[in-house]
Amino acid sequence: MASLSTSPISPGFPPVLVKNHVDHAPIVIVGGGIIGTATAYYLKKQAPRRRVIVVEKEAIACHSSGKAGGFLALGWSSGSTEALAQFSFRFHKELATTVFNSDSVSRSPGGGSPGGGTDESNSKASTSNDIDYRAMRCVGVGKGSAQLSWKGAPIRWLDSCAQTEGREMGNESNLAQVNPWKLTTKLMEASGAELMIGNVVGLEFGESSSDGGSGEKLSAGGRGSHGRSETHHSVTHVVVELEQQQVGGEPGKTNRISIECSQVLLAMGAWAQEARGWFDTCQSTTSTTPEAPEQDANRPGPPPIGSPEEQENKLPKPKFPVVLQSTVGHKYTSVIWDTVVDHTAIFVDDSNEVEIYPRVDEVYACGCPDHRDEIESRPCDIQPEKENVSTITEQATALSKGTLAGAPVKRTTSCYLPSSADGAPVLGKLPDLENAFVACGHTCWGILNGPATGLLMSEMMLQKSLSLDENLLEHFAPGRDVKAGCAQQ
Repeated sequence: MASLSTSPISPGFPPVLVKNHVDHAPIVIVGGGIIGTATAYYLKKQAPRRRVIVVEKEAIACHSSGKAGGFLALGWSSGSTEALAQFSFRFHKELATTVFNSDSVSRSPGGGSPGGGTDESNSKASTSNDIDYRAMRCVGVGKGSAQLSWKGAPIRWLDSCAQTEGREMGNESNLAQVNPWKLTTKLMEASGAELMIGNVVGLEFGESSSDGGSGEKLSAGGRGSHGRSETHHSVTHVVVELEQQQVGGEPGKTNRISIECSQVLLAMGAWAQEARGWFDTCQSTTSTTPEAPEQDANRPGPPPIGSPEEQENKLPKPKFPVVLQSTVGHKYTSVIWDTVVDHTAIFVDDSNEVEIYPRVDEVYACGCPDHRDEIESRPCDIQPEKENVSTITEQATALSKGTLAGAPVKRTTSCYLPSSADGAPVLGKLPDLENAFVACGHTCWGILNGPATGLLMSEMMLQKSLSLDENLLEHFAPGRDVKAGCAQQ
């Protein structure tokens, strides 16, 4: 296994030079969605001299963080999750106004009543920032409703033949939106962290030192120099599989490298359950094939598999949390039209759960949740079902025959909600590991809670005082008891 490599990179991000046994091993974040990039941003903001590497399979925001609706709401959750939402809601406006070049946010469209101005002016007057942050309002309607009013002011892009009254679900005081792809990519750009495009396939473990860092490397998950098994361990290396073509090698083949780390964060979204395979055995994943590159003398390879020495050199397994055994939520489909309307979100009261979110430069609709237990290996392989695209298109255009029905469709997409075994977020240090953390399971509120989660995870990893009550965060602990079926999937 190679231990020195220049990684493939995405345009606009700095290259990565990966070395073993550097003086200050980097913090490695697995996952380039909203949680991973927000954590990278706040890590570098609080500790600018620390090296941070984000490892992502394909591209920043290539899954739900780039395909979600970007809807932000206060008062729509409960308990500790609502406390997290209350804390995170304000970060979006703060990021828009102070980091991403906003000079005017949350202005009422048209500068007056909710119905004033043209649809296009209503949309664009409310935002001048790089993440399309703006305040929103929301109305719920029954299936097939063709007209509605909102506080007496008509929503002009909806049809006007039935005079059906809509149900107010929120307004500019407690609702907002961002473009999730723009927010996630901008956080990565602003962080100054390094990006590696590759597939994490395992972790290497070692004894934990008294300060929480990694101490002696245990090849094949063996015993320490004192001849006794330790009960607390740390992650010493993250094993990444790269396409050889990306680094000048033969197309279709892969190359594995090992990145030494001081800490690791699993921000893998719906794929978090795949990490359980990394915990089944704690032996080194260093290659022992004859073709393997010469190894660093300081990192001997494992003994032959099945040998008495290999059987003796076993670390006690770190526990893979029960709450992470199932992290694939419902699969949602989305349709995006190339037109501009006002800033009113529409929720259709129907089993298909169609929701329409006008954006600054397009109209986004999603719905048709499908239950899945497994997820495709690569985000690019996740495609929407044609029947779901048709259902969303029919229901949305039935409400807006004069606008959406005549607008061209820009794209259709699909993604999975990141969940957990009990449907609640998972934030904190992994049990039995001194330097490994996880942040996932935010379901449909990942974009809303992403910035606060990033800040909290950075504070945990840097051992700083937490900005949110620790008693609240205990409800999100990875080692918690699981009570299934208690939160939105």
